[in-house]
Amino acid sequence: MDISHLGKTFDQIEQEVQKIEIEIKLYQAKIIKLSEKNWYEECKKIDAIRAANITNKVKDEFRKIYNPSTILKNISIFKGYRISYFCSAILTRNEMIKKGDTNLVYSYLFLVSHYIELIIKAVLLNKNEGIKATHNIADIFQKNKEYLLEIGLQSNYFFYCLEQIRKLEKYAKTEDFSMCFRYPLDNNFKKRIITENLINITIDELKQIAEEHKYLMIILELLIGLSEKNFYEKVYNFITNFFNECEIY
Repeated sequence: MDISHLGKTFDQIEQEVQKIEIEIKLYQAKIIKLSEKNWYEECKKIDAIRAANITNKVKDEFRKIYNPSTILKNISIFKGYRISYFCSAILTRNEMIKKGDTNLVYSYLFLVSHYIELIIKAVLLNKNEGIKATHNIADIFQKNKEYLLEIGLQSNYFFYCLEQIRKLEKYAKTEDFSMCFRYPLDNNFKKRIITENLINITIDELKQIAEEHKYLMIILELLIGLSEKNFYEKVYNFITNFFNECEIY
């Protein structure tokens, strides 16, 4: 498989993921340190009128990040589910390749597709603009291109992920990823929702797909790290600005 357009090897992308994880921990430590400051004493430094001015500014800024504790709680749930499907997909993939068992294709593709859905929705929770009740992951991914590039995802990574998600869609004649790899027919048992080439897929084709997904999944792990770092950065800047406003007044 030619992945030269990605510009980096799998190991190099993995190193990017590890670097982002370290940066996230640093932000967490900074936020904890800032939070140890006595907010009450800081607020006492300013009079009522000036305090009102700061309050209005704080409200405007806080709207941008909503409630960090609520967001982080929801994201942690999504991330917990995503780890389960991530590990299950890898185990199934290894077993499928090792034994040359094409019968595992449906469960494998379901695990991968659901992992993708969970991780993309966790990323959008970090964006804090709500999540549409949809399983059309390619559509969600593409519509959030600007945000994904803004937080640091390389454009070639973005297009690789979009290409792989669309490939998954080609195997199903429905936008509902939660359905397409679990059932061969629609709810009325009439319309076929799995393509013929998936039914007759070869182990060599599966190996190719699995190799492509290897890169897809590590890039998505990088993506969730970037979105989390961006969120923590906003929280850190919010707290820092609050204290700076207090000191200015």
